[in-house]
This record gives sequence, C-alpha cells and structure tokens, in this order.
Amino acid sequence: MPIACLRSLFGRLGSSALGLALVLALALPGMARQALAPQDGPPETPLVVGVDIQGLSSYSEHSILSALGITLQQPLRDLRVREAFETFGIVVTEPVRLEAAEGGVIMHIKIAEVAVDPEVQFLGVDAVSIDKVREWAGLGNRTRVYIHEADRIASRLKQAYKKQGYLFVEIQWAVGEAQSDSIIRDLIFNVMEGPKVRCLGVDIRGNDQLPETGALFWKGGLRKLAKVQTRGKSLFNWFGKIFDEDTLEADLQAMRQVYRDRGWLDAKVEIEDMIFNKKRNRVRVKVLVDEGPLYTVDTVGIEAFTESQGNLTPSELSFSDEELLALCNLRPGVPLERARFLRDRAELGLYYGDRGYLDDETFATQGNGDGFQFLDPLLTFSEDGQSVAVTYRIVEGRPRYTRAVHFEGNTHTRDRVLRREVSVLPGELLSQRELEKSRRRLINTSYFDDPSDPSHPLPDYRLYPIEDNPDQVDVVFTVEEGRNVDLRFTGGIDSNSGLVGIVSLSMRNFEAMDLPTGFFAMFGEVFSKEAFHGNGESFSLNISPGSEVDQWSVDYTHPDVFGTQFDRTSIGLSADGRGRRYRSHDEDRNRTRVYFSHLFDQGDLSLRLGGVYQNVKLRNFSSDDLPTTLLDSPTDSSFHGVNLELRWSALDNNSLPRRGQFFKVGSTFFGSFLGGDNDLIETEIAYDYYAQFGPNDGSVLPGVHLGVFGGVASPYGDTEITNYSERFFGGGSRHLRGFRFRGVGPFNGDYPLGAETMVGGTVEYRYPLYTTPIAGTSDRNEVFRLITFMDWGIYDPSSWSMDTDELRASAGFGIGMLQPIPMSIHLGWPLREFTSDQNQIFSFSLSLR
Repeated sequence: MPIACLRSLFGRLGSSALGLALVLALALPGMARQALAPQDGPPETPLVVGVDIQGLSSYSEHSILSALGITLQQPLRDLRVREAFETFGIVVTEPVRLEAAEGGVIMHIKIAEVAVDPEVQFLGVDAVSIDKVREWAGLGNRTRVYIHEADRIASRLKQAYKKQGYLFVEIQWAVGEAQSDSIIRDLIFNVMEGPKVRCLGVDIRGNDQLPETGALFWKGGLRKLAKVQTRGKSLFNWFGKIFDEDTLEADLQAMRQVYRDRGWLDAKVEIEDMIFNKKRNRVRVKVLVDEGPLYTVDTVGIEAFTESQGNLTPSELSFSDEELLALCNLRPGVPLERARFLRDRAELGLYYGDRGYLDDETFATQGNGDGFQFLDPLLTFSEDGQSVAVTYRIVEGRPRYTRAVHFEGNTHTRDRVLRREVSVLPGELLSQRELEKSRRRLINTSYFDDPSDPSHPLPDYRLYPIEDNPDQVDVVFTVEEGRNVDLRFTGGIDSNSGLVGIVSLSMRNFEAMDLPTGFFAMFGEVFSKEAFHGNGESFSLNISPGSEVDQWSVDYTHPDVFGTQFDRTSIGLSADGRGRRYRSHDEDRNRTRVYFSHLFDQGDLSLRLGGVYQNVKLRNFSSDDLPTTLLDSPTDSSFHGVNLELRWSALDNNSLPRRGQFFKVGSTFFGSFLGGDNDLIETEIAYDYYAQFGPNDGSVLPGVHLGVFGGVASPYGDTEITNYSERFFGGGSRHLRGFRFRGVGPFNGDYPLGAETMVGGTVEYRYPLYTTPIAGTSDRNEVFRLITFMDWGIYDPSSWSMDTDELRASAGFGIGMLQPIPMSIHLGWPLREFTSDQNQIFSFSLSLR
C-alpha cells in the first residue's frame, strides 16, 4: 500500500511545478554529461567533488546523500528521488544546479521535507481513546510527522494493541490528497482492532518429571518453576487473563530453560494447539512437552588458565584439584543441574576470594584477566549421549594486597566515619569476604540511602591495579550522600496501641559541633548537609499521642568518642516517657539512660554498659477483679540500675534483614543501693536467623525467619515479687499472634498475672508478592510479602520456673508492606490455648513484627 500511495503522489505531482522539479532532477545528470563533454570527443561523466544541500533540517547530510545515491569523488549519476522520498519523505523542489570545479562539479540541490498534517487520522479506533492511541504510536504532542515514519508508527500501534489482547489487529496506512502545490499531506491509519482475546487456560502435557503439585502459594511443578505468566480464569479473574503472544513465547522459553537447568538438555516445549471460540475472544492454549533424556555427570575436573588480551593460555592450578573439587556440589552420578553449577561457582569464588584472588567483576579493568573468573565449563558428551564429563575452567588471577583505601562521593561525610566501617586495611592480603562485609556495613549505616528515591545508588567498591606493582591494588569505595534528615507527620492504627499520631525528627550522620552560620540559615544548611552533618552521630526526637498510648523520646548517640575508628567506644544518651491505658489500669513510665558501648573491630560484636533511671506510676485501677500481682505492686516506684548487654550482628540489612544472624543477651541490675525502690534483676536473651532459598545475587527470594527468645525477672533482697510493670506478657500483633494483646494467661480474675519467666519463638515463611527494580542494577526492592507463621511461648508467673503445661501456640498468615512505611496485617488462630485466654484473629501493626 505505501508504494501505491507514492505512485499516486508522484502522479499528482507530475502536473505541478513540484512534479516538474522531480522530472528535471531525474533528467539532469544526462543533460549535464552533454553540457560538460568536449565538442570533439565522446561525452564524459564528471566526478562529484562537492554537494550543497539547502532546506535540510531533520536529517544528516550524509543520510540524504546516501538516499539520493550521491557519492563524493564518484561519477555523476541519476538521482534516486523516488527512494529518497520513500525513505525520508524528501523531494527535490528545483532543478539541480551544477557548478564546474577543479576535478569535477559541485551539485547545488534544494529539497523539502514532506510532512503530514499534525492531526494524524486514526480510523476504526473503538476500544481505546485517540489520546491512548497517540501515546502508543509515540506521537505525544509532536507537531510534525513524516511519511517515512508511517511503518514504524503502525508497528508500534500493532504491538501495543496485541499487548492489550487484540491478537488479530491489523493496521494499514495511506497518504491523503495534496492541497494545491503544498507538500503537506494527511497521514491516515486504518485500524482493524478485532476482538479482545482472553486466555481460558494453559494445558500442559508431557511434563512427567515436573508435574503440577500443591495449591495456592505452595504449588510446585513446571508451571511454578517457570513462573508462567499466561494464565486462565481464577478466583480474582473470572474472564481470564488478557492473552499476549509475546508473553506466551517468553513462557515457553522459560519452561525450556527450567528443563535445561535440571539436566534435560534436549527438552522441547512447543505450542500443540490454540483453540478459539466462535467469537475469537477466548482461547485455550495447549502446550506439549517432550522431555528427552536426563543427562548425568560422568566426571568432574578443573583447569586453570591465564588471560592476556582476550586469549586464554593453560596454566597450573595454585591449589590442588582434589582440594578444589572437594568444595564442589557437582559430582559423578548426579544430574547436570545448573543450581549445582552456580553453587560451585560461588564456593570456588569464596575459596579464592579468601586467599586474595579477587573477583574480576570488582576490578575497574574488568575483562583484562586481573581477577578471578569462572568461565563457562567444558562439556564432553559420552557416546551414549546421556552422560557428560564436566571440566570447570577458571582464570585464577593473582593474590592481591591492599596498597590504599580511598572513598569517593562522601562530599560532606568525614573519611573517618567511613573508615571505621571498613575492615580492609593497607598492607594486608585482600579478602573478597571482608570487602563484602565492609560494603554491607556502609549500607547498614543508612547514611547513604534515600527512602524516597528507589534509584539512589548503594555503596559499592572497585579495585584499581597498580601498574608498577601488580601484586597490589587500591580499593575505592564509592558512596552518594543520602537523605539523613527525616521530618515526618504520620499516623495510623495498631492492634496493641490503638490510634496513634507520630511526629518524628531523625538526623542520621549527625555532627553536634558542625554549627550553622546563623539562625535563619540553619534550616537550609541542615537540609543541604552543610550543618549538623557528617560525623556519624545520630539524633532523634519523637512525639506520639494516641488513643491508648502517649509517648515521647529523645536520643543522641556518638559512635566514636575517642576517635579510634577501630575497637571504638560510643556513648548514648536517651530520655523517654510513656503513658499507657490498659484495661485494668493506667501506667506512666519515665526513663533516662546513659550508656557506653565498646565495639570490637568494626562493631559486629559490641558490649554495652550503662545506667538506667526510671519511675513508674500505676493509677486509675478498674473496679474489675484485678490480679494479685497488680494489687501487690507499689503505685509509685523508682528503678535505678546498671545495664550490661552483649550484641552480635551478621545481618545483611539491619532494618529489613533477609540473610544473616543476630544475637543479644543482657541483664539490668536494679537495686536499692543505687537509690531505687526495687531490688530486681532482669535478664533477656534473643536469637534470630534469616535465610533465603536461592543464590545471594540481589534478587528477592522466598525465605525463612527463625527466632527464639527468653527472659527472667528475678526479685531479690527486700523485693518479694516483681512489679506488675516489669513482668512479661504474651499476645498481640508481635508475638503469639491470634491472641489478644496481653491475652495469654495464667490469669487471676479477668487479667493475666504476668510472667517472671518467659520463653518463646517464631517460625516464619516469607514469600515476596511484589517487587520493584532498583534503577541501574539488576537488584530489586521488596514492597509486599506474604507471611505464614507459627508462634509459641510459655509464660510462667514465677522466676526461674518453666511449666511446659502452660505452652501456648498459634499459626496464621499475613501481608507485610516494607515500603514506604513498614506495616503488617496478620490473621492468626490459636493452636494451643486455655479457656481463660483471650483470642483475637485479626491484628495490625505499624512494623513488620
């Protein structure tokens, strides 16, 4: 159709001045040969030594010369005006003028770019708006469109329609009639939409080794492993999902890859049939799988190479192949699975990385053979074609030592703040593991992130080889200053605390002595990080009024009071108050704390020693039958004590961990010898373990959280029982979900006695529901997750006593939102309860736990 339109256009141009110009342009080269030929010899074709094009605005001169068939220093030839019009929508508006020059001629060409009316016409559009069609076509607010763009516009439209389920859409275009001698034409697209197709289902047969199993979130089999997106009717989509051919093709490829990753290298997954209804708006897809044989491993070997300018040369292994192969999961007799291969690559990378052979991807000179590389393995198939000899191939590089550690991007943060998080030191053998730990610590400071900007880059590092000393490298950590001042006005509801309003000011990477230039300049300088910023200190102020709880807090921490960077000592000051309205009574608590912490090495292990001063008042008792532990507690008590706590953290992220471990144990010694009213020792211990099912490659994967904790409140001296305010209680949105807040007994009357000894735990399975990409990386952010859990706990009213008959347990599921504000909703049901316990199926929390 476009060629026919062009013919029509040229036919109309033939009787106009513009048509005459085209005819002259076509005839001119022959006339020029005659005019420039010597009178007494055969005509000669002159060389084109220069070209002057006038009227060019949208394209490069080189592109137009190529379309017209003009080549400098080549003989003059007929202009390809038809091809130029079809390709770029240009016409020659006047006869070409030739100017004699040394060695040939200079061509003077006047052209015009043929535009179409900015109001491009779309006919046959019924299913969507014209604005949406223009968006799909990529036109936006453009005021000029060229004829040569018509095919691309039609292609974009067709692709967009098919993405919306219009499988049979067809789009044709034509050029409208010219108006007088104008070069402006109407461009008309005729859209034949056809029916919108929905998928009724995908039937897969032949997948005998990977059959469909389970239900809901616990499904297994080929469809689940391949994450097939072409789906039929479901509980939340009664009409079926919109059908898209591209998505189906991607699903087929994904299913093929699932088989190949598991050793079925010859597996074929193809469309067997597509069955449409009479209206062609519903389709059922039938997929046929030919699994083929399962390939197994015959032998496993390992070879080393050196790389120079892209060439590989065999070399000797630096370590024995027996030692290296002992690390490998791929062994003779097992299926040739990609998961085993990936695990072996990671294990060998860690082995070499711990010995100074750094991953090649961490070098700024990546690809030059400077670092350790795990090349594609060599596969040698046996004669029977079902077993494979696997040879791992590696480029070892060489062990590297650190010459210097540098930082880039910390425009306001002091170098010493970063150095105390880095365990890589000059002169030492460099370790990949320590590099990653250092990077994780920098991330966990939260100094270099911006919760409001998902594309904000996280801290990273690069290695720069030293030319005159190849055994050494410079390590450069790159950071970008984050948003360290947060002022928030929020509110919400919590099953434990009722309605709450929150006003909070937090300043990370704070520096108390970095004063602003003046009062009126203070706010601007604080938010531009020019004041109160850069030393790694922290300051926060929180005020939270609510229907059940009113609380406030002020905290300040200096992480390195003596400036030692390593094995440093921090100091913290805090004051907080809370007024809580319980069903049985009201409780007012005010507390002040001062503590010193010694952080060993880079702070993964820390020991805290501090003083605690708090005052607790119990008032407004209800007229109900109150527990004896509450009635026997003084209504106005002071607690003066000393706290000692040991912490160890190996989490990948302190606020939202996915991998790693955390442990803490601490005791607070309250005593009258310190001026308080109570003699009490409170001891608490907790351990958390996080793991994901899959490689640690930045992707968001299903995972588990295992947690155990315990506590003992033990009175001594003149104190006979533990004050009601210091006892342990179970139930609510954070532990023993499925029970009411403080709804776990033993009970005395209508209220729990409270425990002096407590032990409990939780098992959670976490499944990502929705993630978003992190710009500039292959990593993703988790936004929503499904949580299934089982909680258990024992609350004994006596200290150092554990009555296992008092065990409570619950299970359920929930939805957690991680960004922008962590919160969770849980539905829980008791598995083991007592008649006096108080249940609550639904709970809501302004946190993930």
